[in-house]
Amino acid sequence: MAYMLREDEDFKIIGVFPKNDENGVQKKEKDTSQNLWSLQALHTPRNGGRAALAMITFATNQDITALPPMAYKPVDVEVDHYSVGTSNGLWFKCAGIAEVSAAATSRKDA
Repeated sequence: MAYMLREDEDFKIIGVFPKNDENGVQKKEKDTSQNLWSLQALHTPRNGGRAALAMITFATNQDITALPPMAYKPVDVEVDHYSVGTSNGLWFKCAGIAEVSAAATSRKDA
């Protein structure tokens, strides 16, 4: 079961990379066939805790590699635990991206 993060969680995108398979081909989202991207995001906790990096998956057919750092944030972020063999951790995905100065309802979805 995935959990939605609170809307006031402070994430800012600092890097964008295509999510490629072992052959260098960009992966596709299973349901929509949109390209998958890895958003490297800086999370700054509201409680003043230590900032951390998170890799967030985003599906869109737009080329978003030129997003300026710290100007956009992920919107509607989901998180859940995964376990595959001896590997486990958290996965993150988002439904959209928005300008940091814009309202959370402003999305750049393809």
